[in-house]
Amino acid sequence: MAESKRPLEKRRTIRIPVDFPTRVTAGKKKFSCKALEFSEYGILIASDRNDLVGTDVELDLLLESANKPVSLQGVVVYSIDAGLGIRFKNITEEHRTLLKSYVHSHDPRLKPPPVRA
Repeated sequence: MAESKRPLEKRRTIRIPVDFPTRVTAGKKKFSCKALEFSEYGILIASDRNDLVGTDVELDLLLESANKPVSLQGVVVYSIDAGLGIRFKNITEEHRTLLKSYVHSHDPRLKPPPVRA
């Protein structure tokens, strides 16, 4: 199966680089991987499973700011060399608020530079 390319699009929200563990369930297949990029609408995970493009998945995001994994539904929308792009779906308002807060609190562009003494 040929790899699909990352779609060219204008981003509607901030996307940040991340490095946290993620568990993925696709039907009976389960695997762990690392999150690479993150927004309130989706995630890029490190994986070579390009056979999952178009597949519905369940994700457990192990965010350091949450006291338990954040469980979400998504669909794999593309595969690139770096990994799989997953768009979240059926997100509750509570989860949307949590995801948005995480992005804004971890966006390096929003943090002031360190103060030097």
